[in-house]
Amino acid sequence: MRRIWAILAAVLLSTPAWADDEIPLDQVPDAARKTIQDHVADGTIEEIDKDVEAGRTVYEVEYRDASGREYELKVAEDGSLLAKRRD
Repeated sequence: MRRIWAILAAVLLSTPAWADDEIPLDQVPDAARKTIQDHVADGTIEEIDKDVEAGRTVYEVEYRDASGREYELKVAEDGSLLAKRRD
C-alpha cells in the first residue's frame, strides 16, 4: 500500500513539469504579445510555452535576435516582463 501511495505522490508532484503547452504567437493575449514583439523585434521566435507558475499564467519565449544570439523571455499575461536572459 505504501508503494502505491509513493507512486501516486510522485506522479502528482511531477505533473507541473508536464504543464507547459507550446502555443503560437496569435494565441498569446494582446498585452503579452506586444511585450514579446517589442523584445523580439527583428529576431525569430523559436518557441512559446504557456505555463502556470505560482497560480499565474506565464509565457516563456525562446528566440534568436538578428545576430543569431539565443534569448529566453518570461512574460506575464498582463504584459509585464518577468525575466530576460541570454542562452
